[in-house]
Amino acid sequence: GELTTELVSELVSYPDYSGSLAVEGTLTYADAGDGMTILTYNLSGVDTSCTSTTMCGVHIHVGTSCDVADDIGGHYYSSSLTSNPWSAVMFGDDTGTGDVAGVVCVSTGLSSSDISGRTVVIHDVDGAGVACGVIGGTTSSMSTSMAATHSTVAALTAAFGFAALAHFAAA
Repeated sequence: GELTTELVSELVSYPDYSGSLAVEGTLTYADAGDGMTILTYNLSGVDTSCTSTTMCGVHIHVGTSCDVADDIGGHYYSSSLTSNPWSAVMFGDDTGTGDVAGVVCVSTGLSSSDISGRTVVIHDVDGAGVACGVIGGTTSSMSTSMAATHSTVAALTAAFGFAALAHFAAA
């Protein structure tokens, strides 16, 4: 089968970000069911200080707009969870190019109707917001092979009880 995904149509600089990074690329969200959230990213221009040992984050946040930092809010997950599932969702670029790609499956306890319209934030090595986008507005279907990858990541997450992360070489 195919999973329906929602795209982040545009990445913009995080409000009040004054650094030199200009993150571009694509992010998609899919609902894997049972409160499992799948976030796929293919980004360029991320902090090259983000390596496999000094990781950076890509997280869904509470807010619904990237216009004002205070409106973006914190990480978004169900209040029924006892800990923040986004804390373990990180990426690193050991190539030094600033290009990263990956798939994360996170047990957020939320459904697609909860997440559609929420913000996604890309963080630098210090945890500061660098780029922001809003989920939704555009949908597409994921290929069967990518859906299989998502299923594998979801199974790993369920088996090990933490956010599974799969990195792929950026094209």
